[in-house]
Amino acid sequence: IFFSNIFDSLSKIKKIDYPVLFLHSKDDEIVPFSQAKKLFDAVPGHKNIVQLKGEHNEAFLASQQEFASSIEEFIKDLK
Repeated sequence: IFFSNIFDSLSKIKKIDYPVLFLHSKDDEIVPFSQAKKLFDAVPGHKNIVQLKGEHNEAFLASQQEFASSIEEFIKDLK
């Protein structure tokens, strides 16, 4: 076994009671977008999901403008 811990993000994320921003790429070859969407759907409160472009380690660069503006808009909406 490579990992001995189980990361049960789905059960934990259901307990979050603050705004959440998901930034995830459809092109992610390691973590499928469907997993991010599943977590997003489980968040009970204020949330937003932004679909980026680019592979796992480059999405923030490939979608740099959308990445930055999404964070900025999310923070503005919190005020």
